[in-house]
Amino acid sequence: MIVFDSNVTYEAPNKVESACHVRIYERVADKISKKLVVITEIGVGMSVTNASETIATYLVKAGLCKEDDIFIEHYPAIDTWRTSPHDVGVETYDLITYVKWFAFTAHNPTWLRMDNEHMAKLVRYYMADDAEQEERFYKELTDGL
Repeated sequence: MIVFDSNVTYEAPNKVESACHVRIYERVADKISKKLVVITEIGVGMSVTNASETIATYLVKAGLCKEDDIFIEHYPAIDTWRTSPHDVGVETYDLITYVKWFAFTAHNPTWLRMDNEHMAKLVRYYMADDAEQEERFYKELTDGL
């Protein structure tokens, strides 16, 4: 289920007021598991890629998620601010892993591109209404891994 769904403003490392959209999912059947944190670029200020550590740190310090939750960077297909022409018009999702956390501050992110079908399966898994549905979506998510 979705537990947070809002734009978030932050001061980027270059001191520019910036914003992104954050949607956080939590599994209904198991509230102690990792949350799914999706950070979406909205074209305000520094990009979510360049401000990744700042955004993750803000969310953890605000108590919205934990250091070991699953962080996803999302660029919607409708954006017009991309500088790389091969990505314009293409929706992308990247798994972000922070190599190090110190004093609730994220450091050294790495990105791994996810295909959109896998991301859709991950969201379905987090949106499952009951344990039976969750188990079916989990099998779908892990099939072929």
